[in-house]
Amino acid sequence: MDVSPFVYDTAHASSSYSSRDILISKDGKTHPVTNRIDHFRSHFKKVYNNNQPIKNTVLSRDYDRWFFLNIKSRKKITSRSYKYLSQYFYEGMAIAQYKSKWGFVDQFGEEKILCTLDSVRHFQEGLAPFMNDGLWGFINNEGKIVVPAVYSRTGFFKKGIVELQQKDKWGCINTKNQIIIPFKYDEIQITDVNLIKVRKNDKWGLMDYTGRILLPIIYEEIGDFFDGLAKIKQGNKWGYVDQNGNLAIPIKYDEVKDFYHINASYNGPYY
Repeated sequence: MDVSPFVYDTAHASSSYSSRDILISKDGKTHPVTNRIDHFRSHFKKVYNNNQPIKNTVLSRDYDRWFFLNIKSRKKITSRSYKYLSQYFYEGMAIAQYKSKWGFVDQFGEEKILCTLDSVRHFQEGLAPFMNDGLWGFINNEGKIVVPAVYSRTGFFKKGIVELQQKDKWGCINTKNQIIIPFKYDEIQITDVNLIKVRKNDKWGLMDYTGRILLPIIYEEIGDFFDGLAKIKQGNKWGYVDQNGNLAIPIKYDEVKDFYHINASYNGPYY
């Protein structure tokens, strides 16, 4: 007999003496699997919403088709099985693939956004990237297109803005599809400290979330922020910039390290 690990106090088992699969509870009792899903061919997987386990729900499959299963009732939650079904819900939605198209299933098993899209990514801040005809846009949790699919690459919305590539240049828009930063930059990185790093002609600068320039685009490198400071390079010297876009420590050092818990180190002469 083959037995899977226990998930939510239940394990899947199959026997060479029987063609039927069963569920075994921790008290040793066995339960036939109902609702025409007697032939599992994989172990159960836990299901999560925003990284928290969903009680009594697992992801399993019938041969090569995936579905959500209620462990307590031993019945399928989804109305049909899918070629792919994510075990991770983001904002109550899990990515699903039916045949060659993609959509989303909610925690009640309803195909909330029909599998009619060429590709999708998970939801964040109420919007999810989708692809049609090789280009990216955004939909909301009702399946309404908020940002048309006209972009070649995209990130995820962060504090109401997202970086996107159109043709070969990057810019930023908000959730109303209004341009915040024009599409004229070679690279854009949205940080966690309400600042945006932009690169043009191999030089870096800083903007705020409204697109206002805080540091001109004249620097060779701007690092990530640690303890409120990021290392910054101009020419062959280094210094630090703070979260307001101000030069906090002069650019005069040969080499510096990232700040951790208020302290940083550098290599170079002492002044």
